[in-house]
Amino acid sequence: MLQLPLFTAEALLRHHEWSKESLLQSWIEDPIGCCEISGVNPPLSILHERGLTTIDINDFDTVHLSKECEICLKKFESGVERIVISCDHQFCKECWQQYLTFKIQEGSVHTIFCPAVDCFKFVPNEIIEKCVDQNMARRYLQFDIKAFVDSNPNFKWCPHSNCALAVQSPIFDRLQSSHMREFSKSVNCRNGHYFCWDCLLEGHEPASCENWKDWFDKVAEIKPEELKGTEEEEEIAANCLWLVTNSKKCPNCSISIQKNEG
Repeated sequence: MLQLPLFTAEALLRHHEWSKESLLQSWIEDPIGCCEISGVNPPLSILHERGLTTIDINDFDTVHLSKECEICLKKFESGVERIVISCDHQFCKECWQQYLTFKIQEGSVHTIFCPAVDCFKFVPNEIIEKCVDQNMARRYLQFDIKAFVDSNPNFKWCPHSNCALAVQSPIFDRLQSSHMREFSKSVNCRNGHYFCWDCLLEGHEPASCENWKDWFDKVAEIKPEELKGTEEEEEIAANCLWLVTNSKKCPNCSISIQKNEG
């Protein structure tokens, strides 16, 4: 929609808590400020529209090339490979590799900024994949996917043990938050595990999580496995079933109540 690279779009959405509406509102108000606060560079088209310029890191003739790495101070003239990112800070590949490897091992894949002091520009994926070995790049991808699911309210991990799949929220759930709904929504992953989107327990659609919990509380209270089948015990069980089905808890004293008029 915004004609942006995937890396830039992901950083913008993550900063706006994956809300497209919030991002679009910020973009309309100030696209340059929206990018800067998210740690990415504004697109060239926006800068050109406003008569501004930026450094093209692919054109080294326009970049102010430093003579040495800003971390280890090795001279670039001695054959040391120079890597430049959009903020114009320049480091050798060896320093980049050590820095990025440490950040990946730390698990901070969504907070990998330029290593320069007080610079908060995100390091692009292509720089990370270029500087680290294949095993570390694979680990970075795994951490990136995990961080994406953990930070995105529209995705959740399957709660079943030994299942590494994530599930996207139902459309119904995106329209209304859980506290606004009277009914639950159950989902299943590709492995066939069926669970409630809200409480992550066994799927109990359409009963709400609160009613589902009340039901099991009542079942635990009457202990149906101990009933002998007498008329009185059957009446107790029927009363409990009616209470769970037709009443709600008073928010003040938790007594079962029913709205029957007005």
